[in-house]
Amino acid sequence: MEDTIIGSQRSRIEEEPLFAEFELAGLIGAELAEHLPEHLWLVFEIARVIESRDTALGEHVAPLLERSATDGEEPPPPALPRVAAEEYEADLICHFHELPLIYPYQFLLPEEVFYQRLAERSLWLPRPVPPRSYRFPSASDTFAPDPRKQKVYVLFDVSRSMNSHWRIALAKAIAYVFLLRNMRELGTVYLRTFAETVGPRLQAEDVPSFQRLLRSILLLEASGRGTNMQEAIEIAIEDIRSSHTLSDAEVLVITDGAAHLDVERLLALMGESIRIHAVKIGHERIAADPAMVEYYARKLGTADARRLIELQERRRQLQL
Repeated sequence: MEDTIIGSQRSRIEEEPLFAEFELAGLIGAELAEHLPEHLWLVFEIARVIESRDTALGEHVAPLLERSATDGEEPPPPALPRVAAEEYEADLICHFHELPLIYPYQFLLPEEVFYQRLAERSLWLPRPVPPRSYRFPSASDTFAPDPRKQKVYVLFDVSRSMNSHWRIALAKAIAYVFLLRNMRELGTVYLRTFAETVGPRLQAEDVPSFQRLLRSILLLEASGRGTNMQEAIEIAIEDIRSSHTLSDAEVLVITDGAAHLDVERLLALMGESIRIHAVKIGHERIAADPAMVEYYARKLGTADARRLIELQERRRQLQL
């Protein structure tokens, strides 16, 4: 009976127009053609629903899936970039502390002229121009990464809690539709899974590797015994900071949100140049366990927090 149900589901899937897109995208490889992974039909159905703007769910997630909705306006560049730039443009000084940066020939000006221009702030200096990611026009209908396109670093939660209420299927569908719909505007795509540990980094830099990355997403299983989102984000930030090929990559976290995070530490590591977007699926909550309470009590350092730590220490001593 079960084989009959799976067979009918497979036949129905193969007749759908979206299945043809799977084939054109190279997703129906040997792994999927010979054996449908568990619940792949559900991933397919969800992808079909969110792909259409005529459905309530598709309309709700459309802003998330369409990068072009916000590509029209570029954020203003910072006044003083903190990173080294590859391009410079001549500009007038804005502050007196920029004097050491002016073009050297201006030090040969007569003293009176030099100080007058300094007072008027009309001395010239080479000002670094921060790199900007923008929509790159391309006639290609396939994945064609370019250094000037926006790079994306996907962190995918594969902890066991993602199995609840079919969250893993929805997460796969969202990742698939987002990457396939925006593949013409995307640069290199990176992927790491995370649970109690962080998985290896996958990279898509051409069409074959892009197809392999999408197939790997469809084959993911939520079998992890924890959710170490903190380490996953820190590793992604470290990757972006340490590799020039990852510069300006934006991080996309797909998770049910069931994890402890040190937000202040992450904000310090991110700085102003790294952006993190999160897709939170479901309403998972974490109960405040004793370890979590003690951690934040030590972090706060208030009188009440110190009193709480003392009480916990006494309790541990009494239990010995």
